[in-house]
Amino acid sequence: MTVVDDVVTAPVHSPQGEPSTMALSAHMAVPQAVNLLDAGSLLSAFGALGIAVVLFAETGLLVGFFLPGDSLLFTAGLLCVPGGNRPVHLALPQVLAFAVIGALLGAQAGYLIGRRGGRALRARSRSRKLHDGAERAEELLLPIAALVVLVSLTPVAVEMFRRRGPRTPNGSAR
Repeated sequence: MTVVDDVVTAPVHSPQGEPSTMALSAHMAVPQAVNLLDAGSLLSAFGALGIAVVLFAETGLLVGFFLPGDSLLFTAGLLCVPGGNRPVHLALPQVLAFAVIGALLGAQAGYLIGRRGGRALRARSRSRKLHDGAERAEELLLPIAALVVLVSLTPVAVEMFRRRGPRTPNGSAR
């Protein structure tokens, strides 16, 4: 293999077994690096799977805070729009499915990590402020835990019941 003026020449064999050479651009021969902080780079390299991985890391792991989750979703939405001359096109159902899967699995992983290791990590700490703050948070949140869950689900329940009312012929609520 030789490189001359940014062109790579590689020996190949034809179907008849005759030796030949094939010219490739040096940019095609060298794999491009992925910039983890650039939404376009992540989407062009990994597609919808990259969305799931980034959202998993952001919601469930302590190391995901620097990843571009919001801008990644915005860019993915733009890449779902039909038309245009873009190097990457994504399907909206696939983007939505991978986003939901990544976020839900990340939230569950974060919960399990906190449940298994949270108390042990807190026990190792010598900070009295940390211990007092954690005890106070438990005292305040445990009695109203069901209320917190209920309030987070209220908008969904309200919308479900609101849509069950009488409808006009075109499907809208009266």
